[in-house]
Amino acid sequence: MGVSSRSIDFYEKEDDFARQASTRSTIVHAAPSNLRSSNSILQALSDENSQLAKFLFIGCESPDDIEPINSMNALWYRLALEPLEIRNNRVLIFFECITIFGLFFISSAWAFYEWSLYRVPEYGLLLENILEVCFGVALSCSSALAFLGCAGWLLSTSLSSNHTNFVFESRGILCWMMYLLIICEMSVWLGILIGTYVKLNPLNNPNGHWISYGVTTGVVVAILLVSQRRFLTWAIHVAPLEGFHVLPIRMALAPTKRMKLELKRLAFERAKEIKSRVYKDRLTIDPLAQEITVERSSHDLGILLDKAAINLGLRDFNTVKYEERLNAEFFFEANHLRGRDVEFLARYIPYRLAEEVHSLLKLEDAVR
Repeated sequence: MGVSSRSIDFYEKEDDFARQASTRSTIVHAAPSNLRSSNSILQALSDENSQLAKFLFIGCESPDDIEPINSMNALWYRLALEPLEIRNNRVLIFFECITIFGLFFISSAWAFYEWSLYRVPEYGLLLENILEVCFGVALSCSSALAFLGCAGWLLSTSLSSNHTNFVFESRGILCWMMYLLIICEMSVWLGILIGTYVKLNPLNNPNGHWISYGVTTGVVVAILLVSQRRFLTWAIHVAPLEGFHVLPIRMALAPTKRMKLELKRLAFERAKEIKSRVYKDRLTIDPLAQEITVERSSHDLGILLDKAAINLGLRDFNTVKYEERLNAEFFFEANHLRGRDVEFLARYIPYRLAEEVHSLLKLEDAVR
């Protein structure tokens, strides 16, 4: 199919139309060139086979259709979907907390280790080795957490403000830090239980007493179990989507069939809520950007073209003339382009711009 003669005549007059565009365009402060969008996120959301699209159940119509991705990455996808300023601030706080608590874990693990061995007679090679392993692992994990948290703190301070994909690309190291945190916690609790046995069990320590040993062990076990149950009850209401996608958490949150169905329902509703906001969130205006003056169309078709140009890195590119070309073919709204393929759009706008417009329209359809 060829371009109509009417379109050819129009292209020959595009300079005139570009000059006339100023009468239909508006002056925008903090213009779309300041929109802070993450191309990796947009591309992943537009691909239904990507983990991020599966995380939001894009393409699923009911809770019965959803499937978990079984990945620790799911813990960080929601943060990666936040507007740039929010997610960069939160990841900075996270690395800061990990650094501080990593150092705290080092001191607490060492204190428990010293308490377990203080004024205790020989208690056997096996228990000694297990205790040494527990606190050795705890000290190693907490040291690694402090180091990685410090490195992440420094990198996020210097890079996250101008790297739109910083959080999304940091999901691997964030997952590893969560593994270290879990291993550290398990090692410390096991070490405390062994230390209690070593210090208070009369069979091992002549100075111990059955009552003090039983009460202390019961309190430690009760604190561990109640804390875990409280955490899981809280998590199923505040993070059902993340819990559904992470296998160990899902098994802990929903051990029965009825609870599994309830978790699926809550996860699907949470994903639906996120999808209703994600498209808008990916195009949040940067409040820190300097106010500039750029001629932009006030119509939704022009805004769509501007968004596509911005995602290609052409932040100051004027798309008014391409909007005029589409108007000449009676395409006046963004909705008029729905269902059109890239080859069709490329007749009136540059090919890469056509690809991005097609991707944005597909993404907007998916998150509605």
